[in-house]
Formats: sequence, C-alpha cells, structure tokens
Amino acid sequence: MLKKGWPALSRRKRTWNRERRQGSSSTRSSSDQLQIQENQDLERILKELTAELESRTELGMDAAYSSGVTNM
Repeated sequence: MLKKGWPALSRRKRTWNRERRQGSSSTRSSSDQLQIQENQDLERILKELTAELESRTELGMDAAYSSGVTNM
C-alpha cells in the first residue's frame, strides 16, 4: 500500500534529477565553449608566428640571427 505523499515525492525527485542533469550539461557546455575559445586563440597565435617565421625566411635571416644568438 502506497502512502499518500509518495507520488508527489517521486515527482519532485524526478524533477530534481532532471534539473541536476541539465545543470551539469550546461556546465559541460560552458567548459566546452571555453576550450573552443582557447583553441581558436592558440590557432590565431600559431598563424601569426608562422607568418612571421615565413617572412623572416623570405628576407634571408638565418636561424641564429632570428633567435637572438650571435657569434662574437
């Protein structure tokens, strides 16, 4: 025999579980968005550095000069 309050308690528990899953999903989504932004920033930096390195190579700068190492 079920108690009178049992269906309401069960319904509240299902609602709480659903909200908890949605909350962790939105947290995961925020984390994913931050990772995407970080990856985009790193890709941009890599492109900038690659372009700089290519321009130095085109100008004929050697590796020792471009790294700041000099032979005296």
